[in-house]
Amino acid sequence: MQYRFGARERNFDVRHWWFLPAEAVVGFLSGLIGATGPLMNTFYLNAGITKERLVGTKTAVSLPTHLVKLAAYTTLGALSGQLALFVLAAGAGALASNLVAKRLIGKMPEARFRTIVVAVMVASGAAMVWRQRETVLGLF
Repeated sequence: MQYRFGARERNFDVRHWWFLPAEAVVGFLSGLIGATGPLMNTFYLNAGITKERLVGTKTAVSLPTHLVKLAAYTTLGALSGQLALFVLAAGAGALASNLVAKRLIGKMPEARFRTIVVAVMVASGAAMVWRQRETVLGLF
C-alpha cells in the first residue's frame, strides 16, 4: 500500500549506512527461519536502486549469506546426506532462474518491475500472516 502498488517511487530516503545493520538483522533472521525473501526490498526501492541493480545487489548479498549458512549447518550437523543433494538441486534451480530472469527483466519497463516487486511483497506478507493466522488471531 505504501508504494501505491508500484506507482510511488519512494516513501523515505535511505541512508547508505542503514544497509549494514538491516542486512545483519535479515541475515540473522534468515539463519533462524531459513528464508527472509523480500524483507530488504523496501530499503532497495527507497534507495532508488533500478531493476537490474536491485536483482544484482540481492544476488550479491545472498551468496555470502547462504555460504555462511551452509558452512554453519554443515558444521552443526544439520546438513548431510540426501539433504545436501536437495541443497545442490535448489542452487542449480536458482542459478537457472536467475539467468532466465535476467533476460526478462532487461526487456521489462521499470514501472512494471516495481509493480511486480510490490505485488510479490504483498503476496509474501499475506502468505506469512495466513500461515500464522492462529498465532495472529491469538494476539487479539
